[in-house]
Amino acid sequence: MLVYNIENLVLACASTLRVLAQPERGEERRFFQILCSFLWAYAVCAGIYNYESSITEGHTLVDLLAVLPFLFLTVAALLPMARQVEIVPAASKRPITLFIDNASPIFYTLALLALGITLVRSHFYIGITAIIVALAVYGIRTTTLQSRYVQAQQALQVARDRLEEMSLKDGLTNVANRRCFDQILELEWNRAIRTQEPLSLLLIDIDYFKNLNDRYGHRYGDQCLVEVAAAMQSTLPRSGDLLARYGGEEFAVILPATKSNGARAVA
Repeated sequence: MLVYNIENLVLACASTLRVLAQPERGEERRFFQILCSFLWAYAVCAGIYNYESSITEGHTLVDLLAVLPFLFLTVAALLPMARQVEIVPAASKRPITLFIDNASPIFYTLALLALGITLVRSHFYIGITAIIVALAVYGIRTTTLQSRYVQAQQALQVARDRLEEMSLKDGLTNVANRRCFDQILELEWNRAIRTQEPLSLLLIDIDYFKNLNDRYGHRYGDQCLVEVAAAMQSTLPRSGDLLARYGGEEFAVILPATKSNGARAVA
């Protein structure tokens, strides 16, 4: 009876922690409120019922106490929920919420360990089995969490690289943008100073581009920029050469280790 009452109190206290950790509103908080109320009512009613059953014989009116918590649970579950349900993002959860979410599965392992240690003397094989299962569950959970963490880190790195690549490309022509041009030009300039190699730069401007836009529209002008960028990119076979959109209808090409004659040929 003592073990049973302790179990009910532990469950009730654990559900209370879950309620305290939840945000002020939301479907999840309502669920834990109903669960907490049911477990506390069940702990009290079961405690009274167990005590009365141990000192009396036969069935009495106290037997109804075992039914009342379940009746409350049924009524609470059937009550309509509030229409507005607040969705709380994971980033805004309280520290106690994150702690309980992460620590709750460990309690299962601790409970199995405690059970196994208690039973080792009287039931050796059952106790050892409980300990082994507890360690196995903890190991599987730790491995699973570590795998998910590594996968999340890899996905985050891929997303970061993709975002970095997008931030350095022109959205229309799909060539390097001004930001990428400035970074590469500074790097190549410093490298040319160290290695004493030539560095060439081409600046290209499309003449009468404003007239093109005024006559045929901006959509036609955008298509023209895309085709011009593709044509210029096809003339740069070296991977170290960089074509960038410098401005509206202006482009720039960085030619590392290229003398003036080579730059004129590319131009």
